[in-house]
Amino acid sequence: MDREQAKQEIKSRYAEYLRPAKKRVNGKQTFICPLCNNGTGKDGDGLAINPKAASSYSLKCFKCGFSGDIIDLYQQEHNCDTAEAFNALYD
Repeated sequence: MDREQAKQEIKSRYAEYLRPAKKRVNGKQTFICPLCNNGTGKDGDGLAINPKAASSYSLKCFKCGFSGDIIDLYQQEHNCDTAEAFNALYD
C-alpha cells in the first residue's frame, strides 16, 4: 500500500476513531466532536459527514465549526502536524 492509498484508508475509517453521538442528522450517524464535545447531550448534533464537501470523508461540526477530514481533526485535537497525525492514525 502506498502513502496515498494509506491516506484514503485512514480517512475512510473515521468512524473507528470517533465516538457515536445519540442524534442522527438526516437519518445518518453523527459523532461526538473531540474538540468541543458537541454530540454528548440529547440535542447535540456532533460531527457529521459534510454533504457539501467534495470528499465523502469530510466532517463538519455544527457547534465549533470544524470542517475537514479525520487527519485534520486529529491535528487540531493533538496540536500536531500532518505527518504526526498520519502516523498516529496509521498505527
